[in-house]
Amino acid sequence: ASASALPEVPLEVQQASFDKEVLGRMDLLLNAPHPLDKGSDAYLEGKDVIKIVHSLAVGEQPPDFSFSKKVLEQRANEAVTKLSSILDKAFSFAPLHPGLEGEVDARGDGSGGIEVQLLSVCLTALMSLFRLPELCAAVQTEPLRGMLAITCSRLLDTRLASPRGPYADIASKVSKALNKISIMAATQSPRTASIEALLLLLTHRGSPPAFLRGAPPEAGLKYHLKCQAIFAKLLQRVQAEEVEAAAGKPFATLDNRAVVRSLGGLLAAHPRGSRGGEGNPIPYEAGLGLCKRLLLHTGREPLLLALKEELPGERGDALMVIFNVVAPPPALDPVPGQNGGRGFD
Repeated sequence: ASASALPEVPLEVQQASFDKEVLGRMDLLLNAPHPLDKGSDAYLEGKDVIKIVHSLAVGEQPPDFSFSKKVLEQRANEAVTKLSSILDKAFSFAPLHPGLEGEVDARGDGSGGIEVQLLSVCLTALMSLFRLPELCAAVQTEPLRGMLAITCSRLLDTRLASPRGPYADIASKVSKALNKISIMAATQSPRTASIEALLLLLTHRGSPPAFLRGAPPEAGLKYHLKCQAIFAKLLQRVQAEEVEAAAGKPFATLDNRAVVRSLGGLLAAHPRGSRGGEGNPIPYEAGLGLCKRLLLHTGREPLLLALKEELPGERGDALMVIFNVVAPPPALDPVPGQNGGRGFD
């Protein structure tokens, strides 16, 4: 049935129904004990409501539910957050395979096998969501950051790289799907949200996955560097898409204050001289590349105004140095009371 065939139901009633019937059942699935019982109500109903999300996203009206695609768009951030969390859980929700009792998932959230069916419906639902322009427009920084942290780091799950074993037949498809949904989410979400989310991911180092606990420090650094490289490439992809799609006015809709705030945090955490403090130049170089692109397309003045408002003090001074290196200010005659015509009083 078409979603347009839904009888008129007040929006607040639809929202309450969606929260209870869909988001509530997703919570039950997330809280289910490990290993997951595939005959349990939590699993069967949780998987069913994920399929309902997909049906709504592609324009079908599920029977017996009194909500429409509009509610899905309004609950975009909640849906993305819960689907991402379930996708993450699916990597460790299944019972261990015989002979793989030591199997640990790449992010260390539990010791268990990949629940392939649950993983598949989550990926399908997320892809359908990020094909909806209205839903994408509602996605905020924090839900997007959480989702990209999961989908990008799961690309490094060693089980997906093994040519043998129980996941060999699905590994390539899962990797391609994770890569595709990461790109879709980052490029289809609002530019401020996607750029800010990726800057935050480049700034903060997460806890090491379980299989690296007790390993030499260089093993943890190698894993972290791979994650950072993925985030940096995705940030470059977002910038390239914006330049191509913005019809001569790239970054015109960007919230300069939010981006400058995140840039300042990244460069404070990963200054050039220390190479990130851990032999890691990736965050600094990603931030520097974004500075160059923004200064090229937006000019100095909007960014300097945002800098003055958002980052007084040392963080602002550090970012001002970067701006002046990337795009030196024009030579001006000194103006009394204006710091020689450069910078801020």
